[in-house]
Amino acid sequence: MSQTDQDSKQVGDNKSSQERQAGPATTVGDDDATRGTTPEIGQVLESAGDASAPLVLAEFDKLTEWYARKAWQARQWHFAVGVLLILTGASVSVVALSLPDQGVLVAALGAAVVVLTGVRSLFHWQENWFRFTGACQALKQERRKYIVGDPPYEDPATRHRELVKVMNGIESKETQAWLQLVDTRTPESSEDVPPAV
Repeated sequence: MSQTDQDSKQVGDNKSSQERQAGPATTVGDDDATRGTTPEIGQVLESAGDASAPLVLAEFDKLTEWYARKAWQARQWHFAVGVLLILTGASVSVVALSLPDQGVLVAALGAAVVVLTGVRSLFHWQENWFRFTGACQALKQERRKYIVGDPPYEDPATRHRELVKVMNGIESKETQAWLQLVDTRTPESSEDVPPAV
């Protein structure tokens, strides 16, 4: 083995050793409260200057990873429930024709279709998948702009602060979209009020 190969192996071994000592990589919990930036990030930006870059990037990457994971989960649920709904709905007719004396089974399958439809509309998996994917892709695009120093990240003195602003903006936009999705109330208007008797 050449000296260069030995040096490379030693550097790789040192890195693996450091990773083992550090323990598993920090992951974002499934709880929604773990999403996003921590309150300390603004304080660190005020006092640390350039030293805040690792914290800013760690928070940025944590948020990106959260959106990527949640988008994947929502996609999986959307397709799983959708396929189950199609199969259950199609089986109602087949069971009704092939087993005409099994009215209870046909009714149970029909009830399952109703329940699956309700669950799908309650959890908004497709909408969540689209929202989370959009937020994740926007964050990835900003990370690439940050790396190469494209605007608004061209000034080394303010680039971390700009990244936090963009990160907060993307998260805020996604949260507003979620609020609109879950707000099922319709605005009351005079046309909605029944006439007085």
